[in-house]
Amino acid sequence: MSERKETIRQFYECQIEDAAYMIDGFGYFMPDKRIGRVELVTTGDWGEYGCEADFDSVEIERIHQAVPQTVIEAFERHTWFSQHSLSNVFAFKIPTEGHDTYAIGVSGIAGDGWDNDCSFIEVFDESGVFLGATSIGEGEKIKWLDQYIDGDDFSSPAPKWIGRPDPIRDGNKLWSEETAVSIEQDGGTTRMVLFAPD
Repeated sequence: MSERKETIRQFYECQIEDAAYMIDGFGYFMPDKRIGRVELVTTGDWGEYGCEADFDSVEIERIHQAVPQTVIEAFERHTWFSQHSLSNVFAFKIPTEGHDTYAIGVSGIAGDGWDNDCSFIEVFDESGVFLGATSIGEGEKIKWLDQYIDGDDFSSPAPKWIGRPDPIRDGNKLWSEETAVSIEQDGGTTRMVLFAPD
């Protein structure tokens, strides 16, 4: 492994530990470095069971700055996984030793009968070269993988990523523009409301 790759991996390990990431997930991880997100939003009233999986809308901030194509593709891949396994996705641009790096952080959601309690990060260098991915578990030593996160890595498995539309698999999405009752645009944020208000 190159020294630069190892240095960047160590940087991300330290950032995750220092930010007390495991308490709040990627929604609170380096918010000033965030360049995109897909977030399943609850009403704030989690109901009788306090269920995180009871979301009523999805907010999407697409990446609107120049970044390597591999980072855009990773963000789109994890957006697709979110539609199948319910997870929040955050894209970051973080300087490391004088060079930009990019990360896609994924936090699965869990709740009443739904368990996708998982966290991942994929890291790329300034030119978009993939540097590794890891699952993050509280109290677990980080073990880097040299391949992208795929559907069977989630606690609630998503289909395998094939990189092209598949009407059969795509018909099983848990949220999508097609299932939204309304779509609102506010600047760079798209909000898909999935359920009609009572």
